[in-house]
Amino acid sequence: MNGMARPPAKDAATTVAALFSRALAQFEDPAKRSLLRRHAWQVGPWRIEQRHLGPSLEDLFYPAWAHLPDPGTESGEARDLVVYCADVQASGLDLGPLPWRAGETANQGIVAGLDNSDYRALWDQQGYAVHLFDRRRGIAIYAVRSRNDFRSWERSLPLRSILHWWTAARGGQLLHAGAVGTAEGGALLLGASGAGKSTTTLACLANGLAIGGDDFVLVEPAGSDAVIHSVSTTAKLSRAALLRFPHLAAAAANPQEAEPEKALFFLDRFTPSPLVAAMPLKALLMLNRGPQRDTVIEPVNPAAALQASAPNTLFMLPGDRAGAFAKIARIFRTHPCFRIDLGYDLPQIPQRI
Repeated sequence: MNGMARPPAKDAATTVAALFSRALAQFEDPAKRSLLRRHAWQVGPWRIEQRHLGPSLEDLFYPAWAHLPDPGTESGEARDLVVYCADVQASGLDLGPLPWRAGETANQGIVAGLDNSDYRALWDQQGYAVHLFDRRRGIAIYAVRSRNDFRSWERSLPLRSILHWWTAARGGQLLHAGAVGTAEGGALLLGASGAGKSTTTLACLANGLAIGGDDFVLVEPAGSDAVIHSVSTTAKLSRAALLRFPHLAAAAANPQEAEPEKALFFLDRFTPSPLVAAMPLKALLMLNRGPQRDTVIEPVNPAAALQASAPNTLFMLPGDRAGAFAKIARIFRTHPCFRIDLGYDLPQIPQRI
């Protein structure tokens, strides 16, 4: 991962398969297997297990997942997805020379030429990280050069790309959205950065509404009986927006970081925890921050709502955008859509919802 000589060119699937096999053999080598640290999470009906080669990345990964049920890590139990994770420098994992030069991957570092194969791959050149996924076996690998290269934004939902690839094959869809409601039903909060998703989510804390997520949620299946599944306990606020929630400042997990880094919160640490693991999807809310005092909600055309909201999610997820758009479009077609113009009187927001 340090600019070593590039091997001879091969087709993309063969190249990724070889890289995958090389890494997996080291994770499962008897000499290193005892070093694997196993953690399991339940997301909806699915069981996910992470196997870390050493402890280096654990504190960066697990706070975001801590609210999810733990089905245990007993050997022999079936797993829907197994993700091997490593800090290369700390663990000694040897990936060999990476087979891609700068400019040979598509947008977001996606490795092209894998559409008709069992593999998906992403090379984050700036973050010195490789994401590999074998969808036939339900196995993934995440390797980063060192914990110091771990992207700060990844703390809100680690392994986002791998989760996207994995859920896509199961009819689910990751959405860049918040979710609030009750166990009986919830609403998705949609909008571009700065639209007010986190403000709305945290405003609901004081009104007894549960929270399914602040930044990303999983919707499954993408139809009229869709369910919102929580995938992360984190919430983020810009430092300017945090001024509207002075009582939350002491709960920020990164108080030492200044703009442009957002204040990070782990909602499962609040008492009582506002998080709910799942809620039936009842409505979609397109957020718009306004200068007025009062918050107003009105119905909108699903097609217009889709056009305004879908690109935000598609831009942040790697690959298969046509398939993702089709599932997102079905969600919009089968659920009522509303526009919510957010006023500056915070208590009104959850009342209107």
